[in-house]
Amino acid sequence: MQNILGLLLSFIFIFIVIGIATVYAKIRKGASENTRKFIHIMVGNWVFITPMFTKLWALILVPLCFIIINLLSRKYKLFSAMEREDEDYGTVYYAISMLVLTTAAYLLRWPTLSFVGLLTMAYGDGFAAVVGIYKGRHYPFSFSPTKSLEGSITLACFSFVITFFSLFILQGSGSLRSISLWGILLISLLTSIFAAFIELTGLAGCDNLSVPIGSGLFSTLCLQFGNSIFYLFILLYLVVLIAAFRWKAISADGIVAALLTGQTLYALGGMWIGLGLLAFFLLGSAASKLKNNNKLTAEQLQAGHVARNWKQV
Repeated sequence: MQNILGLLLSFIFIFIVIGIATVYAKIRKGASENTRKFIHIMVGNWVFITPMFTKLWALILVPLCFIIINLLSRKYKLFSAMEREDEDYGTVYYAISMLVLTTAAYLLRWPTLSFVGLLTMAYGDGFAAVVGIYKGRHYPFSFSPTKSLEGSITLACFSFVITFFSLFILQGSGSLRSISLWGILLISLLTSIFAAFIELTGLAGCDNLSVPIGSGLFSTLCLQFGNSIFYLFILLYLVVLIAAFRWKAISADGIVAALLTGQTLYALGGMWIGLGLLAFFLLGSAASKLKNNNKLTAEQLQAGHVARNWKQV
């Protein structure tokens, strides 16, 4: 009965949000970025209903349904209030993130995965876009020239607050460990910076995948496995990645993928696995910069992008 009630509340809540946006769009004679961001921000609050679910099938049914609904809406304009005219699948990626994070949080009993990730996507990414549109004045990021500094700061601030309260409230629940207040502050600061960087690298709606999954995973792994050696490894790994980026051996989104991969392998496999990955990356990056005459000729003919992106990492 509790799961059925959770399903009813979930669908009622989400359709009310979409309904309000649709009515507003009709009054204003067309959807706008305001209606889309209203849906983007409000739907993320669904995560507060997820503790009601005691069965996985009921929990995943909600995002699964909206993956299908959003795909159909993208093609047939069923809910024009949340669709753009471009070809990105941001609304679909949003629902996929809901599915991935809530499923992982349920199975691992790490509720911070879904709370940090989905709320950062909803409020952080949502308000970052609004601030960027209306208040964006500075665009200093060469690898992401359309993203404003003001928007990035907004996302970082929301991410810090969301991460802090999520970890402070949820630590010790499920299979999560408890840490000190200073530890929570450190994780919140690191997550806010990382989440803002992830958002800068997301293109064509992909930040609806990368921001929630990246921020949720990063913060939770820090909570579960963070110690002085863990953070030293992260710092060392980050220095190597920044150097590789400056050498054009890795792209900005490649940094995100590499850092999450390194952090995950270190957390699950220990220091030697992490150091092995670091050595592998160093050797691979060095090899990619060694150019013989044949390779130089091929690059001139092909004019390919030599930096490793997230797919190659």
